[in-house]
Amino acid sequence: MLLSWASLACGPESPDAPANRSRPVAYATPSPTPTLDPARPFGVDDPTVPLLAQKLSDPDRRVRWYAAGYLASRSAEAQPVVPALIAALGDEDEEVAATAAFALGRIGPPASPAGPALVTMLASARPGRRHAAAVALARIGTTPDAVPALIACSRAEDERTGARLAAFEALATLRPPSGEALQRLAEGMADDPKIRAVAAAALSGLGPELARVLDSLVLALEHPAPAARRSAVSLIARAGPAAAAAVPALYGALRDEDERVREEARRAIRAVRGQ
Repeated sequence: MLLSWASLACGPESPDAPANRSRPVAYATPSPTPTLDPARPFGVDDPTVPLLAQKLSDPDRRVRWYAAGYLASRSAEAQPVVPALIAALGDEDEEVAATAAFALGRIGPPASPAGPALVTMLASARPGRRHAAAVALARIGTTPDAVPALIACSRAEDERTGARLAAFEALATLRPPSGEALQRLAEGMADDPKIRAVAAAALSGLGPELARVLDSLVLALEHPAPAARRSAVSLIARAGPAAAAAVPALYGALRDEDERVREEARRAIRAVRGQ
């Protein structure tokens, strides 16, 4: 049985709280928040918002987890308690900290003050914490100071695909991506299909600056997936004459086994030559 509203209001040791409560389902970003009672909505002016903020520091980890989950389910109303959710990122319990990060991500850009704490969370030795922090930054929007930690998360060998994907999504929120972020997104063109899609979307709005990452784009021309090769050729074309160094590789793409790659290569050669 999940924690009830009575257990939040009365406290875990209250005789009015339900008995024999079991441990909630383990949090795994982006998992659903705790099952909530729709008959108990609350708004900004409702005292339950500050009450739940107080419960984020309750001695019972189950109460803290449930409070964070309830705030995540009412993200718009939870904006006034962003500071309390930021404090919960340092909770000793991984599920509570991850759910607090999820709640901040649900709030979106108004939760931007959480940026520094989420960057710190990215350096955690616990994959679940890193995953939750990356997801939150992808939804809130990241800043240049978070780039090194996000790149490390995107490269960690022990990272789950979801965490690596979230790190790329967070890098993609930079407008425009530059420096190390630009390079890492270009490297993503030779990665997992979902990561390739995120990287391609982030890079497709660029032009001549793509010439700075030609090596990574040319490397993606050797990817076994035709879709990856087509995307790489398309991005080289966007660089225009600045991508002159890639012309030999584009001529090689004219012999690709995939007809659409060959057609894209012909178009890219014309674009690079300024035709």
